[in-house]
Amino acid sequence: DLLGLRHDHALDATFERLLFVEDVGHTASKLARYRALRALGEARRDPRRGAQRGVYLHRGTTGNPRVLVNEDELSEIARSRGLEVIRMDANPSSQDILDHCFDTPLVVGNEGSHLVNAFPWMSPRATMLAMFPPWHFVLLLKGMCDALGATFSFIVGDAAFVAEKAQGLIDAGLDGLICNMGIAGDVDEVRLVGEALHFLV
Repeated sequence: DLLGLRHDHALDATFERLLFVEDVGHTASKLARYRALRALGEARRDPRRGAQRGVYLHRGTTGNPRVLVNEDELSEIARSRGLEVIRMDANPSSQDILDHCFDTPLVVGNEGSHLVNAFPWMSPRATMLAMFPPWHFVLLLKGMCDALGATFSFIVGDAAFVAEKAQGLIDAGLDGLICNMGIAGDVDEVRLVGEALHFLV
């Protein structure tokens, strides 16, 4: 609705002919579409709400479980340094995201689809900083930033493990992952300790 894009919902459909395009590469055509989308956003944004220094996208517990355990603390650090904090777990409106992210020079957040919310609107010369756990590394956003002319940067955290909840947090290196494989499970969480990233498994 924000961008005036029409879409129809259907529970059941039959196709006589279906063409599926794998539009993977960041071609000149896709860059033109990025620019057209940005132009739509520029016409609909509120320039009084722009983040002048940057935005921190607070992922929280939304999306695939990749949770910064002390993300509230990290958000406060970001806010103290002049960044606008957007809490994705508070379900911000498309208008809010557009207004705060448009032309921002810096986008910071836990790696994942949440960062894509800022991508169409950030400055073409922006820097995007993605935080990765040591077992999950995807460069989809780098290709997008390269196409736009923006800078993609990242930080990879160390691993930390919890054998039992009652024992609290145990910081460990990658060797600990092998020792604790039986209790690791599939939880993908991140903890920031001081200036170091620690990921809970």
